[in-house]
Amino acid sequence: MYAKSGNMEDARLVDDRVVEEDVVLITSLIVGNARNGRDADAVCAFRDMMSKGIGANGYTFASTLISCGCRSNVAAGKSIHALTVKSGFVSFVEPQTSLPTMYLKFGMVDDSVEVFACLDDPNVVTWTSLINGMAQNGREVTAISYFQEMLRPSVNPNSHTLSSIIQACSSMAMLEIGIQIHGLSVKSGWSRNLYIDADLYGKCGIAEMARSVFDEFKVKDVVSINSMIHCYAINGLGAEALHLYGRMKQLSIDPNDVTYLNILLACSNTCLVEEGRRVFAELRERPHLVVTDDHYACFADLLGKSGRLEEAEALVLEMRPEDVVLWRVLRNACQIHDKVEMAERIIHRVRELVPRDGWSHVVMSNMYASSCKWDKVIEMRSILKETGLKKDRAMSWVHVNQEVRTFFASDLSHPDTPEILVTLEELIQRTRSLGYVPNFGYVYQHIEHKEQEELLYYHSEKLAIAFALCRTRGNSSSIRILKNLRTCGDCHAWIKLVSLVIQRTIIVRDVKRYHHFLNGSCSCGDIW
Repeated sequence: MYAKSGNMEDARLVDDRVVEEDVVLITSLIVGNARNGRDADAVCAFRDMMSKGIGANGYTFASTLISCGCRSNVAAGKSIHALTVKSGFVSFVEPQTSLPTMYLKFGMVDDSVEVFACLDDPNVVTWTSLINGMAQNGREVTAISYFQEMLRPSVNPNSHTLSSIIQACSSMAMLEIGIQIHGLSVKSGWSRNLYIDADLYGKCGIAEMARSVFDEFKVKDVVSINSMIHCYAINGLGAEALHLYGRMKQLSIDPNDVTYLNILLACSNTCLVEEGRRVFAELRERPHLVVTDDHYACFADLLGKSGRLEEAEALVLEMRPEDVVLWRVLRNACQIHDKVEMAERIIHRVRELVPRDGWSHVVMSNMYASSCKWDKVIEMRSILKETGLKKDRAMSWVHVNQEVRTFFASDLSHPDTPEILVTLEELIQRTRSLGYVPNFGYVYQHIEHKEQEELLYYHSEKLAIAFALCRTRGNSSSIRILKNLRTCGDCHAWIKLVSLVIQRTIIVRDVKRYHHFLNGSCSCGDIW
């Protein structure tokens, strides 16, 4: 009783007064600790139980394994796994579910798969645990593959399974598969419980469909509205986000801190400065809400993008203690507006707060390279080498014909490379005739002109778009690209012209937001 009410102190006192403890009593204590986020206490209770010679059961092992995963105690987790096998409980349903989950929480994906492969008859809970863990560990494509495999032995998914797999589709912007799973959720009767249906369409860049799903909810609450506002924000629909925010008052729904964060993001992504200023002021006037570092960062990003760097810096200086994330936001704004001297000063502040902040040196190195200050570039790269930080390699994903293909910048090892390069050359020539000029400011190496051109032409999103065109000739459907970094200015200018040349919509989701390219323009208004 005490454990279920979250009162673990009294639960422990009751346990201490029992003369002859048994497995049921201690398992209740372990489960209570696990459910109340006291994972260290759960593992400690299990060890005490073992030292007293009390044998565990399937529920005991399952709860303790989950607690090991939550507190990232790999050694304890492996020991208890071994004890589960030794005690003959590894074939029980509860540990079967907990073991893959534990290893996935450790990030040990291969170990989780190995454990799962040994299970005789995994149920829907075990499958869901594996699928969800794969998605959370960046293995979304694998998660979808396991979902398809799960359906073959006629294991019926539940709402949690569908939530996990739709979120995996959302993360990879895999619209076609996501639509199929959404249809399955409707057919299964689970759809009415899933806010993530709208989230799927929003994260795949189809705000209209997301709004259609949102409008089907008979009862709107702050969670569903926040999700819809976020959808508008990442798709650059600031006016729509503000309109929905205004409707909250009509619906008598009080906005929370997430609402304000999403609205500020929407204003930032569409450079609605005065609207953002009004929303930020309104937030600060609400005594029951806490203005977090994230709110400050979002508003500072809006000011920085719009060129109000001095005002953004004054905002950052308001924070006490100083927050390194806000200084990094300001640093990025300096890069957008090519304010080298201000960036040098800000990076000095970042280094005072985080001495081994290597990414600031990456930004500064790129800014020096754009200004052809190659001696400074060498200096930055020397410091970067000392930090041991490696730059993330640019990657783009494209979903074509039920397959996800991955492209790396300057990687010509793809089996279809000859065809891709022919298509890419054709696109470059056609866009040049419309005024495309390679922007060598986005080449951060001191190399010959021809090599600079090749580096620009072989950016990952250019290769992905060329591949998609090779596979979908004569097709008028949208091309969807997902990128792990911010889209560079050269690719952005080039893709706008490609959308005009091929007369198709190209949708690119980079690390910042969605870009919808059509007829030579982009939904971001060239601000991102």
